[in-house]
Amino acid sequence: MKANRIKYILIVVLLLCLTRTQAQQDPQYTQYMYNMSVLNPAYATDDADAINLGGLYRAQWVGAVGGPTTGTFFMHTPLKKRIEVGMSIVHDEIGDVVKESNVFADVAYVLPLGEKQKLSFGIKAGATFFSTNFNGFVFTDNLPDQAFANNLSRTYPNIGVGTFYFGEKYYVGLSAPNLLRTKHLETRDGLTRT
Repeated sequence: MKANRIKYILIVVLLLCLTRTQAQQDPQYTQYMYNMSVLNPAYATDDADAINLGGLYRAQWVGAVGGPTTGTFFMHTPLKKRIEVGMSIVHDEIGDVVKESNVFADVAYVLPLGEKQKLSFGIKAGATFFSTNFNGFVFTDNLPDQAFANNLSRTYPNIGVGTFYFGEKYYVGLSAPNLLRTKHLETRDGLTRT
C-alpha cells in the first residue's frame, strides 16, 4: 500500500515537471521568515497586542553599474478578534533604469483549530507601479536597439491569496502573492511593448 502511494506521488511530481509553467519575477529573499506578510497575506500572529513592523534592504553586485537593489517595508496587526490586517511596500530597482514598486493591503481571518493551533486565510490587493527611464543610456553599438527607444510608465492591479497554519512553535504557509498576470516588457520584432 505504501509503495503504491509513493509511486503515485512520484508520477504526479514527474507530470508537474513536464508541464509548461510560468512564474513572476519578484524580488528574491534569503530569509523568508522575515518577510511573512509580504509573501503570504494569511500571515497572522493572533496576538491582540502585537504590531509587527519590518524593513529590509538588499543591494546586489555593489559597485557594478546597474546593480539591483530591493527595499521592503511591512506592517501587520490584529484589527478585531480573528481579523488581522497588514500592508507591504516593495521597491525594486535595476540601476537607474528599471523601477518597480508594489503596494499591497492584506486581510487575514484566523480560525482556532485547538488550544494553540490556528489556521488563517488571507487575501491581498494592490498595485504594481512599473517604469523605465532610458534617458542617458550609453549604447556601445552604432545603431541603438529599438527596445530602448521608449520610456515606460505603467500601473498594474494585482491580488494574492494564502493560507497559514501555525502553533506555538511552528508554522506552515502556502501562498500565491500575484494571481494576475502582468507583462512588463515584451519584445516583438526588436520593439518593446507592454
